Amino acid sequence: MLTRTNRFKVGMPHLAPEKLSEVELLRLLGANRWESISQMWGVPSHEIVNRDNERLYASFINIELNFGRGHLLETLSEGTLVQVDESVSSYAGKFVEGVAVISTPRQERPPMDSLETLADARGLDLPWVYMTNAFIAPRDSNNRLLVCSPVGSGEQELPRAARLPLGIAEHEEVQTSGNIQPFEEAGPASPLSPRDGAPIPYDIALESDINGAGLVYFCRYVSIMNYAERVLLTERLGSPLSIHAVASLSTERRRLFYFANAGPADKVEVVLSAQVMPPGDEQPDAVDSPFCTMARFLFRADLYRCSDRTLMASSLAQKAMNVRRSRKAVIKDVQRFLARS
Repeated sequence: MLTRTNRFKVGMPHLAPEKLSEVELLRLLGANRWESISQMWGVPSHEIVNRDNERLYASFINIELNFGRGHLLETLSEGTLVQVDESVSSYAGKFVEGVAVISTPRQERPPMDSLETLADARGLDLPWVYMTNAFIAPRDSNNRLLVCSPVGSGEQELPRAARLPLGIAEHEEVQTSGNIQPFEEAGPASPLSPRDGAPIPYDIALESDINGAGLVYFCRYVSIMNYAERVLLTERLGSPLSIHAVASLSTERRRLFYFANAGPADKVEVVLSAQVMPPGDEQPDAVDSPFCTMARFLFRADLYRCSDRTLMASSLAQKAMNVRRSRKAVIKDVQRFLARS
C-alpha cells in the first residue's frame, strides 16, 4: 500500500457560495490521486501507457464520501489549510482503490496503513472519500473506452490489493440491479412530487465539462447533478424554493457510480427524485456554527447519454440545507417550503 500526505489552502477558486465546493474538492482529490498513481508506477502521469504505447487515463469507477453532519464544507472556508492523507493500492494491474482522509493539520488521524478498503473507510469518524479507478484508453469516441493494464518502471513493486475492491463489486451490483445501498443513518423521508416529472436536459459544455483527455471530467458529473437538483427545487415543485435556499445545500454523504462517458457534442438527461427529511440532531461541534441545518434531502440521480440512451452514472446523495443564521429571509423561505411539503 502506498501512503501519501498532501496539503492545500482553500482559496476563492475552490468555493461555492458560503462553503467549499464539493465539485472543486473532488477536482483536488482527483489531482492528488493522479500523483499517487504516478508515484506507484514510477513515471510521470503523462507517460502512463499500455504495451501498445497508447496513453492511459485513470477513469473513475465509483466514489463514496462521508463528510459527516458537522457542516464540514462550510467549516473549510477560504484560507483554511486542509490535509489529505491517502492510502492507495492496485488490483489486477488495471484498477486502483484508495481512501483519502480529510482533516486540518492539528486533528488526530488514524494510521493510513490501516485504511485500505471501502469497509475500512466506513468505520472512520473523520471525513473521508473512497475512490476506485480503472485505466482506460479511448477507442474511436468517448462512447467506447477500453480497460487496459499500464506498464511502467515500478510495475513489479506495485502495492497490490489481495481481494477484489468492494467499490468494484458494488459498481457491478448497481449497474445490474439499479439499486444503491441506502445510508445507514438516514431517517424518515417524504418524497417530493414535481409538477413536471420529465427528465431534466443538460447540454455538455465544452469549455467546462470536458477535460484534457476529451472526456467529461468525473467531478463534472456531480455538477450536472447539482444543476438538475436546482431545476427541480426552484422550477418544478408546486411550492418551489428560492435560489438562495438551494445554494445552502451542502453534501454530507454520496455514493456515485460511473458507467459511461460522452462527447462534447452530446446531451445528457437527468432522471432525478428527491425526498426531504427532518434535520435531526446536530453534532456537538456544530452547535456554535453560524449555520443552522433546517432540513436534509435525499437525491437519487441517473444520468443518460441522449444519443443512445446509455446510462452514464447513478448517484445517491444526502444533503443538508445549512442556512446562515443571519439570513432571516432565507430561513422563512425554507420554513414555508417545509410547512407546505
